Amino acid sequence: MRTVSILIPIFATACLGTTPDFGPAPDGFSISSKNVARGATIPIVHHAPDGLVYDLISSDPNILRVEQTTSGFQMVGVAAGTVTLKAVRTDDNVLLANARILVEPITSVEFAFDPAGDDPLSSLAALPGAREKLRVHTAGPTLEELPGSQDVVTFAYTGGIAATSTASAETRIGRFDLFQPSTHTGYETAIQIDSVGPARIAAFVDGVEVGALQIVVVAAPDTASLVFGNNPTPTSYFEVVGLVGTANGLPVAGLIGDFTADPPNLLQITDPRGGEVLMQTGSKSGVVTITATLADRVVTASLQITGP
Repeated sequence: MRTVSILIPIFATACLGTTPDFGPAPDGFSISSKNVARGATIPIVHHAPDGLVYDLISSDPNILRVEQTTSGFQMVGVAAGTVTLKAVRTDDNVLLANARILVEPITSVEFAFDPAGDDPLSSLAALPGAREKLRVHTAGPTLEELPGSQDVVTFAYTGGIAATSTASAETRIGRFDLFQPSTHTGYETAIQIDSVGPARIAAFVDGVEVGALQIVVVAAPDTASLVFGNNPTPTSYFEVVGLVGTANGLPVAGLIGDFTADPPNLLQITDPRGGEVLMQTGSKSGVVTITATLADRVVTASLQITGP
C-alpha cells in the first residue's frame, strides 16, 4: 500500500474541471467521489484545512493508485473495480474522510458538435477547408461520463478528413450564457476537412472500436442562419452571434463569414471574420441588423439592444 504525505500551508484545492460532490468530514476535510477511466490519470478533488498534515491512501493500489506531484495529488485508474480513497491524519492515523472511487473501462464513445447542442450525433455534415472541434463523450458500463478519457482514447480517420490541433480549430461556443459556467461535459478533439465525400472518425480503446461519427463533406450548405447567445441583449454587454446550418438534413460544420453591423454605432464587433464573433454593445438601445457574408450567400438577423 502506497501512501503520500504533504503539509498544506493554505486552503488546498484541486479541480477536475467538473462540479465536485463535496460532503462534510471531520476536521473540515472532504474528498469528491468520482468515477475514473481505466488507464487515466486525473487530479484528486479534495479540500483540506489550513496546516493539516495528512495522507491519501487507496484501499487497493492494484485498482487505483495515488501519486503525489508538484501540483498536488492525482489518481491513476489501473484496473476495473471499486476502491475506497481514504484521507488520514498523519500524526495519529485518524480517518478524516473517505470516498468511493469506481474505475471503469471505456465501453462507448459518442461525438457532439457544440453549435448543434449537447446531444450525440451519428452523422455530421462539413465543408471543405473547415477546421472544427468535436466534443467527445465517453462512458463505461454505468453510462457515466469518465474523466481522464483523453489519456485512453485514440482516433482513426478515413475519407477526406484528418486530425488537427484544437488551438487551430474554429472557436464555437454554441448556445450559452456568457457569464455562467460552461455546462459542457466530455473533452474536445479537432479535425480538418480536406475534400468532398464521405468520411469517418472512429474512436478506439485498447485497439477496439468503441464509437464513430460519420462525416458527409459537402460543397455547400442547404441552409445557414445566425444564432445569438441572448436576444434581446442589454446595453454595455458582451454578446455572441454564430453561424449554424444544415446539409442533407444534418448539422453542418465549417460555416465561416464576414460579419457587419448596421447601424455600426450601437455595438462593436471584436473580430469580424469567423464562424462565431464576439460583440460588445454600447450605451444606447436600438435594433441592429447583423449580416454575415459567406462564400455563397448572405444571411442576416436582427438583434434587439435594450437599455435603462
